Amino acid sequence: DEGCKALAEGLKHKRALTNIEFKDCGFFGDQVWKALAEGLTHTQTRKGIQFKNCYFELGTWGALASSLRRKSALTSIAFEGRSGFSDEGCKALATFLKNNRALTSINLTGCSEISDQGWKMLVEALRSNTALESLTFALVQDLYDEGCKVLGEILKTHQTLQHVYLSGTLERGIGSGRSLASKEGCNALAEGLKSNRVVKSISLPCNSISDEGYKLLAENLKANQALTSIDFSGCSFEDFIWEALAESLKTHQALKSIDLSNCDRINDEGCKALAEILKTNQVLASINLSGARVASRGYKALAEGVQGNQTLTSLDLSGNKVKGDGIETLIEMVQGNTSLFNLGSGWQHHKGGVDSIDQWAEKRFKEFVSLAEVKLQKNKVLRTVTIPMLLSSATYLGGAEIPVEMKEVIVGCL
Repeated sequence: DEGCKALAEGLKHKRALTNIEFKDCGFFGDQVWKALAEGLTHTQTRKGIQFKNCYFELGTWGALASSLRRKSALTSIAFEGRSGFSDEGCKALATFLKNNRALTSINLTGCSEISDQGWKMLVEALRSNTALESLTFALVQDLYDEGCKVLGEILKTHQTLQHVYLSGTLERGIGSGRSLASKEGCNALAEGLKSNRVVKSISLPCNSISDEGYKLLAENLKANQALTSIDFSGCSFEDFIWEALAESLKTHQALKSIDLSNCDRINDEGCKALAEILKTNQVLASINLSGARVASRGYKALAEGVQGNQTLTSLDLSGNKVKGDGIETLIEMVQGNTSLFNLGSGWQHHKGGVDSIDQWAEKRFKEFVSLAEVKLQKNKVLRTVTIPMLLSSATYLGGAEIPVEMKEVIVGCL
């Protein structure tokens, strides 16, 4: 305690700190945190304050709120891990938000004791904040339908928020016998996405949303043309959800990245949906399928989509097993595409039960790996050096400069 009090006293005289991080300070008592909060009051922290695995007792939040109220220039605040962030924490943060006009990032990772009333206090305070760009909730076990409605409301009303990260927040309740995110809750979140025009990325990794909830989210993604990145890693989709996702994303004009890594087996329908997106989407640059256990027959559909696409530069298939016809399909895909730079690494050859077939397949698999390395490097040179040089240099045809439209036709043929 004496050391912490000395630190608090030192903070009073440190006027120009840029960032402060308190990590694994769960052993601090109420009086220590109050002293530190008092020290922070006098420190003109210009960028960020992070509390990681720092447990606060109820009496601490009032002192912290009083200290934060004076941090008018603070741009980032984080309460990560075990923090005891309950309604008192929401009240303190809400008070801070109403007095701060510079905050761009809030991280409430692991804040598991927020009630419906706490969420309401936060969303009311966020309405008065006009600078927030990033909002993170993760490992929140008690985000019930009211929480989904609150997040949907934030998306509807906040016009600066660009990044939303909700990891595991909609998972099924342990022992509750029901999904924490019903159709009604997901509908509120989907409506928020539909009406929002500024959010660029949304991450929902490791969530177990109801099938109807996923469908609602997929359908409403089509209406949001600001999104450039979607993360559904670790999620599980039924066939009809893949259909809805394909319908929403195949003509999306802004989407550049889809993360489906570690999904619970992407079956044939999932691969067909991705192929449909690739055939018609003209902006998508990256798809992450690492560790997604892509079905054997799904490679053919993926290959057809990739061969007809000229914008995709990364298709991460690392950690997936390939066997038989899948190897030949991947060889054809790589040979027929000029835009891919990356296929991931760590592909696995799935062996069968006949030695002679295994030896042939193993040989072809090694050939594929070698071919892919060479072809992807050639594609990189073509796309990053040759084509930009063609489009930017003064090229002439019969004394006249080649029109931009003709250059684009040439590039398309490449």
